[in-house]
Amino acid sequence: MNDDSPGKGRRRPAETRSVTLRQRDVDDAVRLLRRLVGDRQKSAALDELRQQPRLVQDVHRLSLINRARQELQDRRRRETIFPLPMFREPAWEMLLLLYLEERRFTIASLAAASRAKASTALRWIDHLIAEELVVRTDHPTDARAVHLAISEKGRQALDLYFSGVQPPA
Repeated sequence: MNDDSPGKGRRRPAETRSVTLRQRDVDDAVRLLRRLVGDRQKSAALDELRQQPRLVQDVHRLSLINRARQELQDRRRRETIFPLPMFREPAWEMLLLLYLEERRFTIASLAAASRAKASTALRWIDHLIAEELVVRTDHPTDARAVHLAISEKGRQALDLYFSGVQPPA
């Protein structure tokens, strides 16, 4: 199959589909737990837990990851209906994959995962590195290979994008 042909759509099993949690969902869960617990001391402990900044950050991060995952799923679904060349954006897909996977990729594995031709992928990877959205590090055991990961700047940019916040002027 060539790089620009539409892919086959696959549905993910129900147990692997993403669930989006919003702050409102957390608040509702806390209120429900208060009703179930009924004990003021335990209710106060739940309030304290809710005020933990790390918990709120984790819930927010999960929400951003779910939005990014939905974006990637929407792109793949769109490709089952429309010809792939209409919407081919390998750089965006590479950024999404690096953001979602939170692991390092080799150039070949990122090209394959984004379904881009190797030469196209390499051009876009060089651009993403130049924009400081992706970092390139030497492979620890193979001098011929490098690892690619999303940079902190890239992560912050995608966090901003998926949170719907307007960037500072």
